[in-house]
Amino acid sequence: MKSAISGQGRQRTVQFILLLAFAVGSAFFYPRHSLTHDASWYLVATAMFLEGGELYADIYEINPPLAFYLTAPAVILANKLDLNATDAYFLYCISLSVVSALWCGRLLRSSGEYPPNSLALFITVLLILFILPVAEFGQREHLLLIFALPYLLYLSVRDSAQQTTRFEAIALGIFAFLGLALKPYFLAIPALLMLVVAFRERSLKPFLAWPNWVVAALLVAYVLFIIAVHPLYLQDVVPKARLVYDSYGVDPLAVWLRLEIAAFAVLSVFVLLRRRAVTTRTLALWAAAAGALLSYLLQFKGWDYHILPASAFILLCCASAVKDLGKQFGRITLFAIISLCLVTTLGRQLQRGAYQSATTEVFASYVTQENTPILVLSTNVWAAFPFVNEVNGVWTSRYPAQWLVPGAVTRLASEECHLETPTCTKTREVLDFARDTMVADFLRNQPELVFVDERSRKSYFGNVAFAYIPFLKSDAAFLSAWRCYEKVGDVRSYSVWRRRCER
Repeated sequence: MKSAISGQGRQRTVQFILLLAFAVGSAFFYPRHSLTHDASWYLVATAMFLEGGELYADIYEINPPLAFYLTAPAVILANKLDLNATDAYFLYCISLSVVSALWCGRLLRSSGEYPPNSLALFITVLLILFILPVAEFGQREHLLLIFALPYLLYLSVRDSAQQTTRFEAIALGIFAFLGLALKPYFLAIPALLMLVVAFRERSLKPFLAWPNWVVAALLVAYVLFIIAVHPLYLQDVVPKARLVYDSYGVDPLAVWLRLEIAAFAVLSVFVLLRRRAVTTRTLALWAAAAGALLSYLLQFKGWDYHILPASAFILLCCASAVKDLGKQFGRITLFAIISLCLVTTLGRQLQRGAYQSATTEVFASYVTQENTPILVLSTNVWAAFPFVNEVNGVWTSRYPAQWLVPGAVTRLASEECHLETPTCTKTREVLDFARDTMVADFLRNQPELVFVDERSRKSYFGNVAFAYIPFLKSDAAFLSAWRCYEKVGDVRSYSVWRRRCER
């Protein structure tokens, strides 16, 4: 008994030292780099929200409101302590990652796992929380991993579930909800995990665990909260998004041609061929990886950060499978499996490196002072963010990018709309709404600098030609206001305009 207690004490000490090293290293590393474009936009939009802006009216965003509420603590902290909001957000995410890692460590220690194996899994957890998202730190997929990882480990490690109090089980569910509710697609991960474990154990107990009831109850409450507090999201944003957002994404073939998918396929062969030899934990983590890949495919955009959860669970499943498959395969085969997992997940992210702003370096020279009102006319969020954050500018649009425009323009230019149909009529209304709101923001906020995407083939328009200024000039009020702007430069296929009239 004393030996077991002292063994757990040593594990706890080693875990703490490793966690401290990862956390301190992250605190020094990440604030020296740019924050991702989406997280940077959420900092700006959440500040607007906290200052009284109405979500889905003054701030027009395609995603549900939880991301704004999760960003709020970082914005409030920055304001209270007079910190840079980006630095505050990095420290906020690192702090949450520490909490998540501590919780995962406790679950692994209590699982009765052989200490070296438990330590290997804990190191993998640290890699997932602090290193794997190096190019996506603070993205919603990273937040999913932070909040849901303890819960998913709880479902995977059956012994630890037996040693968990009801209070902790409820807390696990609350914590997990904050990640899983960021996108409905994320629910595929625990759903497949529980389905596979239930099938393996021929029992419904995996579905009946306390955290699942908590997550389910909070999801219902969240939907009711959106209906009551943010009704415009379901009444206005979602119908418009269904009409036009399909234009966003990469080539469909590119969605499938991912190294991570190949790695999962290879890992699946080994795990499923020896499914009787692998533990329930390994099979559960394999199912979580399958659910994460399903989430990626359901979104079908092909963006790197969408596949981040799949990379995480492939890595975790691989770490768990090493002990299970050690006696089933030779060392060379096992080494090949581990190498494949590392190269296609962690290696892929490390190759991309820390996130860097695509436009700050070239746009910043036009910004002569802080708090300059700025507008970027583009369909790419990365064109405006984190550039606006990094020059301490003032964003002058309700949109992070002109995301309503490309889908509407391409549909109206297609053969489908050569004849006016109800769908085409609604699409035209969406395009008119986009123009009206863009002009309203322009007239109200009077940007000092305007950067306009002048590429002949703009992102998400396909082969359809489109120009922002002629599009906006069809509004007489914009045509009049635009006379106050003169062109002052061209940079990377963007024209740059400066306001010459007094505000």
